[in-house]
This record gives sequence, structure tokens and C-alpha cells, in this order.
Amino acid sequence: MRLSHTLAAWLTSIQQGFILTLPVVILGSITLTLLQISHFFATEITQYYPLQLAAWLYESTYSIMALTLTISISYKLSTHYKHKYHLAYSPITNTLVSLVCFIGIVTIDHNGSALAFLGVESVAKAILYAIFSTEFIIFFYRNRFSRLSFLKNDINDDIHTAIRASLPAILVPFITLGLYDILLADNNILSLIIPFFIGEVDPHVGLSFIQSVGLTLINQLVWFFGIHPSSLIEINPSLIYSPLEGATYARHFFETYAHLGGSGSTLGLIICLLWAKKTFHKKIGLYAILPGIFNINELLIFGIPIVFNRHLIIPFILAPIVTTTLARILIESGLLTLDPTMSSWNTPVIISGYLSGGYTAAIIQLLMIIISAAIYWPFLKRYEQHLAKKRNRNIKSMIKELCDPDVNFHKLSKRQTPLADFYRQLQTDMKKQFGKKYFSMHYQPKVNNEKKVTGAEALIRWQHPNLGNIPPCIFIKIAETDSFIHTLGDWVNNRCMEDINIMKDHGIKSQQIAINVSPIQLTKTSFFDDFIKIAQKHDIPYKEIELEITESQRLQLTDDIITGISMLSAKGISIAVDDFGMGYTSLKYLKSFKVDTIKLDGSIVKDVIDSEIVKDIIRSLSSLTLSMNGKLVAEWVEDELQFEALKSLGCDLFQGAYFSMPVSRDEYIAMSSIT
Repeated sequence: MRLSHTLAAWLTSIQQGFILTLPVVILGSITLTLLQISHFFATEITQYYPLQLAAWLYESTYSIMALTLTISISYKLSTHYKHKYHLAYSPITNTLVSLVCFIGIVTIDHNGSALAFLGVESVAKAILYAIFSTEFIIFFYRNRFSRLSFLKNDINDDIHTAIRASLPAILVPFITLGLYDILLADNNILSLIIPFFIGEVDPHVGLSFIQSVGLTLINQLVWFFGIHPSSLIEINPSLIYSPLEGATYARHFFETYAHLGGSGSTLGLIICLLWAKKTFHKKIGLYAILPGIFNINELLIFGIPIVFNRHLIIPFILAPIVTTTLARILIESGLLTLDPTMSSWNTPVIISGYLSGGYTAAIIQLLMIIISAAIYWPFLKRYEQHLAKKRNRNIKSMIKELCDPDVNFHKLSKRQTPLADFYRQLQTDMKKQFGKKYFSMHYQPKVNNEKKVTGAEALIRWQHPNLGNIPPCIFIKIAETDSFIHTLGDWVNNRCMEDINIMKDHGIKSQQIAINVSPIQLTKTSFFDDFIKIAQKHDIPYKEIELEITESQRLQLTDDIITGISMLSAKGISIAVDDFGMGYTSLKYLKSFKVDTIKLDGSIVKDVIDSEIVKDIIRSLSSLTLSMNGKLVAEWVEDELQFEALKSLGCDLFQGAYFSMPVSRDEYIAMSSIT
């Protein structure tokens, strides 16, 4: 189990690392495309400054791709472990150490030319050593080899963190590079991999059918693990491709029919992406069209990504095998010709077919693109379904975590974790989506001892267009972290008053609607006057309104708040205290202002059948409300047994799933009309 969790953390960090580098990959793909386009124009155009700029940007992006991946993967993995094990270190420092290890390893392999090998050809090393060095660093921190706690009170936190990092920053590179130099440096096994598997190649014909399939399989698998195939093929290409121009099944054959849009015949994948459900995939498909025409597909390989993507590996292998097999059959049957001298790997698709074999070859290429799209489509659909399920699981998990009353949203807003990112997303979305389109009021009926509807509690709902229903326990607390709670509260007050008027128009009168208010709203100087003005604006009798004070936040009972609540009470507006006895200041409310309704907390109600202590508590509160000439309301009533028990203990009103879940205004009107 521990190993599976570790592997999952590695894979997630790799995937997130590729995503982080995506902007750089897009830039590199654009610049490479510009450079390839210039080859089809007059020589003079290559001297234009924009193309020189593109060349510089290419060197600054693709040529350091392995470097950027080392940074992003190490950072993501370090951040994961920092929060998982509650370790005190800077992920940036760990990333720098990983960077030192990676550059050191490339330097061992290539000596003075190391800078030329920081691009796609070293991606596999970047992945491996970003993980290895980060795990090594975490080992030091988890085993507390460098705590230096005696310094903590003498220097500031940043300096203490930096000093603590010194030991792993020294030892990890020394050990990593030493082991690599002893065990792996000067190992020429890579140059022998492909020749070993495909065997000796006929120089006059080129690769046989079996050899073609084998080469394609190796080429695609190498890409899958993040290794640029050229790092294997170009070590000694004469052992793989026939050097004779007359050989049919050599390099040109694969460039024309196996790599339609790049390795894996990914022009077909681009077509599928344009019809994908996921917006991100559609955008990647759009960005990839122009590079794909020139057989450049790093944007897809590192952007989707295809690297380490078990859902797309089968079509990534199958598509080029199918296209090369069909091309071989057509060539050997005399229906297709191939001239290897007329185009190169970056000649645009269709044009390369025409130059190599006329209109027939161009049409064949087009058909092969359609075939590869048909191969990719079911796998892409399944991959998107997997992503949707994974996303839904993550969202449900984070929503459940955010519903925990112990989560401090103020502290969460300052963190850099997936949960904090989700919190910030909800905060932004709430403000953007605020209004009648996505927010609505629902009403949960309250019934008396005879199960007759006497009123309702107004409850706000947020139906997120992508995430579905967001629980109020989350978005109310989010709104309470800044002044948006006042905007939200004013909207609720206005909407409830509008709905009360509509209910009256349908013959529903003398029912009391409870409107929830956050303690933070009460701190606004104009809240009480504004509340009265809204009621007067809609001509709502005060006796039909109940102000229900929630206990989501600690309420400091200032003189202004007490005066304001007392003013509402004097006008005839009922004052209710929600979740009585479970919050911060319930008893203080009772002595500070007149309370008309006490609402039992649901956690008390659920134990009413089995707990004698709970029964005694409810009896006491019933006696208290009776002496105050108030009402005792039981929430979360789920069955007849609970209802009868609560009724016998002195509760006056009841609400819960047994009677009705919160319903829309129109459903509430219909329900009240029936009862």
C-alpha cells in the first residue's frame, strides 16, 4: 500500500510537472513551426529578424525542456511531501538541489557540451533524477538529520530554513553524482537497444515488416517514458535505417507514413481533440494544428500529456503500425510509389505525400489520418471519462473536507495546497456567478404537532455550472472571509421578501419565513435599518419575518448589535437562535436580547431515541422556551419515531427530511396549499 501511494505521488508529480511546463512547450512549438515554415521560402527570408527571434526562443524553450521539467517535477513532489508529512522546508530549495543533480549528471555524460543536452533528449533523466534527488532530500528531513532547533529562536525563519537545507544540499548532489559516475556513466547500452531488438537490416530493401513493427513499437514506448527517440536512433542510425537511397523501407518511409503529424500519427489525435468534451483538450488540439502539419507534436506528447499516459499508449502505438502496414501493402501491390529524395521529415503532411508519390500518395495520407483518428477516438473518450471521474472524486473529497467545521478558511486562503486552490477557485467563481442564474432560495417547511405547515426556513443554494450543488456550509464560510457576506446577505434578504409577497399572492398568509443571517452581517452599522427598509419596500408584515442568527462565527455582542436586534424585536420581527447550545455564545444571547425561537442542533435531535441525557436536555430547553413565551424547534427530524419522541418532550415545531427537504418557492407554495 505504501509503495502504491509513493508511485501515485511520483506519477502525479510527473503529470503536474508537464502541465506546469506547458506554456513553455507551446512557445517552443510555435517557434519551431515558424522556423520550419521559413524553409519553404527564399533564402533571404531566413535572415529576417523575427525568424532570428524565433530561433533564440526555440533555444530558450525546447533546448532546456529537461531543465524546466526537473524544476517543475521536483517542486510538485516537494510540495506534496511538505504537506503530507508537515515538514518545515522550502520546496524551492529542494528544487535547486535537484537542478544541481540533473546538470551534474548531464555534465558527466557530455563533459563540456552539457548545455547542448538540456532539451528533449534528456527528458527521461530529468524525470528520474528529479524524483530520486527529491526523495533523497525528503529522507534527510523525515529522519531529522538537520533539525538545528537550537537556532530557531536566534535567527529568523528564512535563515533557519536555509541553514537546515545545507546538509542535504551538500550530501545529496555528492552522493547522487558519485553513484551515477560509478554505476551508469560511460554505459553504451542505449546505442545497442534498437539494433538488438530489430536485428540486421537489409541495406537494399530496408526494414522488413516485422522490423518495421518492432521499430515503431520501440519508438512509441520510448516516447511514452519521456525519452526522445532520436536519443536512441541518432546514436548510430546506419544500424537502423539503410543508408542507400534506393531502399524503400528506410527513414523516409517512416517519416511519410508513420509520423503523420509527428510520432504516433497524431494528426488523427488532433482531429479527435477538436471534438473532445474537455475544454483543455480542445484548446490543445487548436494549438497543435499548425505544428502538427509540419510533423511537430511535442505539444501533444508533453501537453496532454501522452508521456506516462496509460490511457493513450495503445492508440499511440497502434496508429503508426496500422498506417505503415497499409502503406507497405499498397507499395508491394504496386498501387503506391515512394520517392525518398523529394521531401523531408518536416515537409507538411499531404504535400510530402504528393512529392513522394503523386496524388495517390496524398490521398492515401489523408485516408490514413482519418484511420488514425478512428483509432484514437474511443481511447480519448475513455480517457476523458477517466479524467471526469477522477475530477469528480477529487471534488467530492475536497467538498467533504471543506464542510468540516474545524477547517479555518482564513488560514486555508494563505496556503499553497490543492484544497487551498479549490477554495480560491470557489471564491472567484462565487463572485462571478452571483445572481439569479446560479443562486436561488429554497424553503424547508416547518410543521406543528399536527404536521401542518406553519412556515419555513429560507436557505440559499448555489448551483455551480461545472461543479454542481455547492453546500452552503462552504460558500457561506467563504463569503465570511471577506466583505462579500454583506452582498450575499442583502441579496438573500431582498429575494426572501420578494418570495414572501409572491406566496401571499397565492393565498399563503400568516406563515413565518425564517431568514438566516451571519453574525458578521450584524457588525455592519446599517444592517438593521437596511433590513427594515427592505421589509417596508415589499410591504411585508413584521410578524411574518423571523431573523435566524447562525453560529458560523463568534458574535461579539456590542451595544450597537444588541440595540439593533432589540429594535427589530420591538417592531414584531421574531428572533431565532440556530443550533442552540452548540456554538459560541448561545446563552449570552438569551440574557442580552429577547429570543423568540430556539432551534435544537441536529446533532442533539439524532440521538433523541437512544440517549436519556439528550431527552433531559430537550425537556430543559422546552421548559426554558415556555418560560420565555417562545418556541422550541427541532431540526433534522428523519422519521415518525423521532417526531413522536420530540413532540412528547415539548418541542413546538419540526423540520427535516421526514416532512420535506428544502424545496423551491413554487414547490413550497404547492405544498402549503395542500396542507
